[in-house]
Amino acid sequence: MNQQTEIAGKPAVNINKISWLYFIALTCQMIGNSVINSFVSFYATERLLLSAAMMAGILTASRVCDLVIGTLSGLVVQKVCPRFGQYRSWLLYGPLMVSIGSTLCFINLDVPMGVKLFMVFIGYIGYGTGMSFVQLGQNGLIPKIAGADGRARQKIASRITQGQNVARLLSSAMLVPMVLFFDSLGKVDGYTMVQIIFSVIALVGQAFLFVALREVDKYDPHFKAEGMGGSVKITKILSTAVTNSQLLILLLSDVIRFTAMQVISALGAYYFTYATDNYSMLTVSMTVQGFASAAAAFLCPPFSRKIGKKNSAILAGLGCMLPMIYLGFFSGGSWLVYIICNSIAQFTFVILACNGPTLYIDAGEYQLYKTGVDNRTFVTSIFGIASKFSWIFVGGLTAVVLIGCGYDEVNKTVADVDMMIKLVGGLPAAMFLVFTLLMAFGYRLSEDRVKVAYEANIKTMQARADAAAKNDKG
Repeated sequence: MNQQTEIAGKPAVNINKISWLYFIALTCQMIGNSVINSFVSFYATERLLLSAAMMAGILTASRVCDLVIGTLSGLVVQKVCPRFGQYRSWLLYGPLMVSIGSTLCFINLDVPMGVKLFMVFIGYIGYGTGMSFVQLGQNGLIPKIAGADGRARQKIASRITQGQNVARLLSSAMLVPMVLFFDSLGKVDGYTMVQIIFSVIALVGQAFLFVALREVDKYDPHFKAEGMGGSVKITKILSTAVTNSQLLILLLSDVIRFTAMQVISALGAYYFTYATDNYSMLTVSMTVQGFASAAAAFLCPPFSRKIGKKNSAILAGLGCMLPMIYLGFFSGGSWLVYIICNSIAQFTFVILACNGPTLYIDAGEYQLYKTGVDNRTFVTSIFGIASKFSWIFVGGLTAVVLIGCGYDEVNKTVADVDMMIKLVGGLPAAMFLVFTLLMAFGYRLSEDRVKVAYEANIKTMQARADAAAKNDKG
């Protein structure tokens, strides 16, 4: 599909085939990211022997830098069209940065602590920067593939969520056993080897999508023609985004919900090491939660379409909050209760997550409809920025929990296990409550309002394209 196909508003490719290629790419991508997403904090304290404060400081600093770069990446992608297309090019360049950067975070050399800190700092920035461009490439291609067909957009978004959660299931079952296996060999660090293997898998998945979409997104020599994305001034893009109230609500609410889920993930290894004194059950927990989220990814999309995005958000927030309350205050440190509560939370979280970046795509389309300023690429990029914002807080919140319960990284002890249990459940529960209230009372874009905007924008962009073509001929 070329730009004219996008403007026409009708998919001109096999949506089912493309959606499954997204599924493959996201499955491979999330397997590649599973080590750093789940164990970067744990590895920093347990293997690199950083203190909780040092771990939080270096990860927070790198995530702040990543956030700044991630924000700029949206402007870059909106303003330039590289040789393989405005979006598709980043499916080639981004994965390389992700693989190299994430691997640097899991290399434990016999070097001074300052060097280790620097490697984690640079590695995490490389990982985050690469992911910014990968996600922008993937998400920016959705409107080009699907046009104004809402069902096609959601089908691709659903496949993205399904791929992510199938990857979660697979990595949950494989990751810890593979780490223990390589550790048992006594020659290599288990986390390092698994990270390298998973990085290769991630590269292969993106290569499939990059090749398959070669006709969808090509180099456009007229990219900066008047009225198209490349000609909009950066100051205009930013100022228009700041005035988009629905975008700001989505950003704030997503920062909170992503932070809650990532804190749960970051604390899992500590919980099973110290609260249950049974680290081997972490694999069981991750696998069961993987089954729950994978099942939800296939079962929830039709239900979410039926009740709408806003109701999906409210239900997802409540479904995550309630089991976390039970875990924190009524579980008694039971590994079984932990698995059940987290599995329920993982399942209900997907009710909204199966919509992927479509809420941000809606916000961008609605703003174009209301203001005439096309900053849709940048608005869509905020979906990735929300998760980056959340990662800034994860290291600090993890450190708060560890310090609050008296964690000693040298002696490998926790002074107050009961406090750890309360914080592991209670902290995410409080964040999910705030998320639910924001989406219930702050988000106001109905499905009908968005549909009107999409249809009007198709006509607007067609008129702009016709005018640009007429000027070129003149």
